Amino acid sequence: MNMEDVQSVLMRPKLYDNIDGSSELMLGCMMIGYTVFGWVGAHASQDSIWNKVYTLYIFVALLITALIYGRKTLKNLITYRRTGFVSYRKPAPLWLGLILFLSAMVACGLSFLVVRRHEIDSTVLATISVGLFLSAAYVFGIARANRWKWAVTAILMITAIVIAMLPDQLASAPMSQPWFPRAFNRRLLGSLFWYNACYGLILLISGVVTFGLYLRKTRRAEME
Repeated sequence: MNMEDVQSVLMRPKLYDNIDGSSELMLGCMMIGYTVFGWVGAHASQDSIWNKVYTLYIFVALLITALIYGRKTLKNLITYRRTGFVSYRKPAPLWLGLILFLSAMVACGLSFLVVRRHEIDSTVLATISVGLFLSAAYVFGIARANRWKWAVTAILMITAIVIAMLPDQLASAPMSQPWFPRAFNRRLLGSLFWYNACYGLILLISGVVTFGLYLRKTRRAEME
């Protein structure tokens, strides 16, 4: 067995986790859900229930619960009956996540210093930085296990660049309510809003395509 065979074996659990597109469908629905909640809150009155902190907590709890059990249901009704059940190892050590978090914080700090020093529009840099971070997360969690997903990664990055270059009026449109605090960078928040929506939509499309290919290539096991 050569190194390519070993690498292929090691990548099987990661590939199987999203073999039916369920990971992308779950993440896509979560991002779209946050986008819809943000849109409703931004366009509701300032004292609306949608702008209360407890409403956000309730919404997140309900959304995450629905997505987790929805994914389990899909796995039990379709995936496990076609390609079996896989038990995964324990997640990576905590120190790995800590290193990634600290690296992201250092990168954000350096970016902030560059913006302040050269008086660059922070919206462009921040939007592209968020796009780069989320694209990297997509590569680490999904794309590295399936080659054609790298095309999805490229689309995510291009989308971030396009949104970062949007005119101020269009970028800040989601945050245009009169009561919205002027101290906040409306263009930045609006750009992040648009990217969050596009990110979720792209993941949903990719997940649906993956699910369709999975159904086409696999057969449901005969019930005994």
